[in-house]
Formats: sequence, C-alpha cells, structure tokens
Amino acid sequence: MKGSGAALFAALAIFIAGILAVIQVRFETGDVYPPLSTFRSDPLGSRVLYESLRSLPGVNVQRSIDADLKPSYGAFVLLGIRIWDVTARIERLAPLLAAGGRVIVVLLPETSGPNNGATDLGKKIGAKFRFGPKLTAKRDGVPKDTIVWMSELDPAWKVIKSGEHGPVAAERALDQGSLVIATESYPFSNEALALDRDAPLVASVMGDLPSITFDESHHGIRETPGVALLVRKYRLHAIVAAFAATALLFIWSVAIPFAAPTGELPASVVASDASRSFARLLERHIPLRDVLSVSIEEWRKTAGQEETRFNEVQAIAQSSRDPVGAYQAIKAALDSTRNRRSS
Repeated sequence: MKGSGAALFAALAIFIAGILAVIQVRFETGDVYPPLSTFRSDPLGSRVLYESLRSLPGVNVQRSIDADLKPSYGAFVLLGIRIWDVTARIERLAPLLAAGGRVIVVLLPETSGPNNGATDLGKKIGAKFRFGPKLTAKRDGVPKDTIVWMSELDPAWKVIKSGEHGPVAAERALDQGSLVIATESYPFSNEALALDRDAPLVASVMGDLPSITFDESHHGIRETPGVALLVRKYRLHAIVAAFAATALLFIWSVAIPFAAPTGELPASVVASDASRSFARLLERHIPLRDVLSVSIEEWRKTAGQEETRFNEVQAIAQSSRDPVGAYQAIKAALDSTRNRRSS
C-alpha cells in the first residue's frame, strides 16, 4: 500500500511538472501568439524588433494590450494589420496624429487577392492598395514578397522603399503628426532581423520619437480581469504557492499514511473488535424487543437433542419482561441439564 501510494504521488508530480514545462516552452517561444506579435520569439514573430528598440538608450518602448487605449504622444506601431482594417485603425488614432504622434501600420502578409484589384484608403489618407498576382512560392516563415503595394499616392507621400510593382513603404505628414504604411512585413520579423536585416528601412519606418508603443490588442491579446491578473497585480505568488503545496501534502497524506505500521494486533484485540462489530450489526438490524425471540429460534435450529426443551425455554422467555433476566434463566436451565447428562 505504501509503495503504491508513493508511486501514485510520484506519477502525479511528474505529470504536473510536465504540463508546466510544456506551457513554459510554448510561452517562451511565443507560438501561441499570432504572426508579427512582439510576444513571439520564433521566425514568425517580431520580438527581436521590440527587444532591440528597448535596448536603445533614451527610448521608452512598451506594449499595449488595452483595446481602448488612446495614446497621445510618441509612435504607435500596428504590426500585422489586415488591409480592410487600416482606415478604421488610423481614424481611431486621430488624437495621436493631432498631438504630433506617429502612426506606423505594417500589413499582415497577403499571398492572394483580386488580381489588379484596388482598395481605396480614403481622400484624407490619399492612397490606394493594389493587388498583384498570387504568390506561388511557399515558405514556412513570413513571406519575403507581397502581392500588395501602394498606388495613386498624394504628393504628400514620401516613398521609403519601392518593390517590383510600386511602393511597399511610404510616409506622409498627417494633421500635426506622421503616418507610415508598409505593405511588406518581412523586414520586421525575427527571421529577417536575424538573417537578412534591412536596418535603414526599419530605422526610417520607426522614426526618432523617444516613445514607441507596440499594439497587441489587435491580435486579440487582451488583459481581462481574473484571478491570474489579481495574483500578478498584488504579487500573491507566495500565497498561491503555499496553497499548491498544501494541496500536494493533502494528496500525499491520503495516498501514503504518515504513521508506520506497528505490526500485527494481538488475537484478543482482533477477537474483541470482531465481537463489537457483530454486536453493532445485531443492534442495527434486530429491534431490542425481538432479540430474545430471535435467539431462541436460532438456538432451536441447532439444538439437536435439546429441542425437546423448546416449550420450557419458550415458557421462561414469556414469563419475564426482562430479556436479560430471561436469557440468564434459560442459560442456567440448559446448563443444569447438560451437567446432569455429563455426570
């Protein structure tokens, strides 16, 4: 029993440790997050860009997971935006542009779309997205090429980089701030920054403002109220660890008795326990007033030659209202008969 309990506890501990290790690896690599998320450290993410900018002196770099955040200064970066969502995102950030901030929009890679089709960003932005033919080459990371480029740009636009069909990154002044749109997202990925970096493009897109905020809420990453948030906010990790340790100790105490066996019990103790158990069983199933009559019936089944005295035993039982006294009288009568026979 002790060995099986120890094995159960060890198996449970190994299972929990394995689950925690898998969760830790998934969150360290960040592959639970969408492409171009700054939480991802694999080739599809943009964590290298985030960490590189954070290491620069005099630059305040942060993430935002608040969908209702309305920044009022610095640069606000949107990595991995779908084409149809660009205009709405820029309009929502109008206060930042009015305050002299910088809005940076990097599109999510598009590998297919309506050939020669176009998406108008509106008169205020003064640009269109145009689609080229579908990409046939496939790769595991972020696509190096894009089928989307910018066209019909207003004179206010300044082209930062041009591709095969037209501009893939451009900047313009808007209100009191500046707007940057890049249709090519590969240069901002971890893979590109590690193996094929385009530092001048990244530097031109990011600008020189001392504050940069990377938005993660458009990836569906939100900070919602919950137990985990309260634990982090109020630093209750020690209390949670104490509860977990208490739970493990409880499981251990159930599986493995702390008191070691002291050997076999004496036969008298075993017999006493058996007698008490039998007495409790009788008390539970036979009413007190029927104990004597039931006992007489059971005696009659095994009485043998003494069955001839059944009427005498029955008369003794009926003559007394005290079951114990009647039992003792019946026992004395039967014992006297047995003694005369033996003599």
